[in-house]
Amino acid sequence: MGQQKVVRLLLSDASVSAETKKDLKPCGGHDYPVDVSSGDLTGTGAPDLLVNVMTCGDAVGVASYVYRKEKSGYVSVFRAEDPPVYAEMDRGDLVVTRQLYQKGDPVSYPSSEEVITYGWHGGEFRESYRMRNDYSKTVGGENGGGEDGEDDGPAVPTSPPG
Repeated sequence: MGQQKVVRLLLSDASVSAETKKDLKPCGGHDYPVDVSSGDLTGTGAPDLLVNVMTCGDAVGVASYVYRKEKSGYVSVFRAEDPPVYAEMDRGDLVVTRQLYQKGDPVSYPSSEEVITYGWHGGEFRESYRMRNDYSKTVGGENGGGEDGEDDGPAVPTSPPG
């Protein structure tokens, strides 16, 4: 599905927030701040759409949506509208990453991130795994990892709610 059709789908979806719809404007020229992936996330064998809406200036994810292909068209089956957020498909699972900031964190250095994996079960996405990465603040008083710039924070898995 083309970028303009995806934007029309989002604009016509009553479950998409007004704030997100406001961000759906071309970023100079005709390109919209959306990433679109397709694949089977819901077990129908038909291509579901995964749509990430971002800001134009710095490409920060503002919302993520999944649309399931049905006979009548695409139907919304998932949304995450808590920026910064970005979703991806991974071997049939939906993986949502949220950057987490503490007071005073610059946009370029979040304190941590939460990675939540969802699987399609019983007609809905259900959380199957949650992991949190806490980042080091040792370099120049800012977040960003060790001397080599790599993340030195531990990955801490947590149990899904339940």
